[in-house]
Amino acid sequence: MTTTATSESPRPWPVQECRSPRCKQPIIWTLTERGRDMPVDAEPSKGGNVALRWNADGDTVMSSVPKPHLAFGRHDLHMSHFATCPDAYWRAAPRGGGRRGRHA
Repeated sequence: MTTTATSESPRPWPVQECRSPRCKQPIIWTLTERGRDMPVDAEPSKGGNVALRWNADGDTVMSSVPKPHLAFGRHDLHMSHFATCPDAYWRAAPRGGGRRGRHA
């Protein structure tokens, strides 16, 4: 696992490589507000809609989708890797796959 420091976080986000054979892009594993694992692209994106933050304990990267009026003009939003991975077919896998899939 590598880390990347950004202006949006006081500490580096934990970055991993997507394990999809055609992708291999850097991703950050996050935990959504509903408690689900979600990979996001490591670099912020102009079309991104996912905000990242550390949880209160500082050991888990949390993700949330801000309301559009709060997201307007932000440059620190990431894109869900489900939307950008060329092997996104795996997202339709049965529930409970979590980090055990190709993107683990």
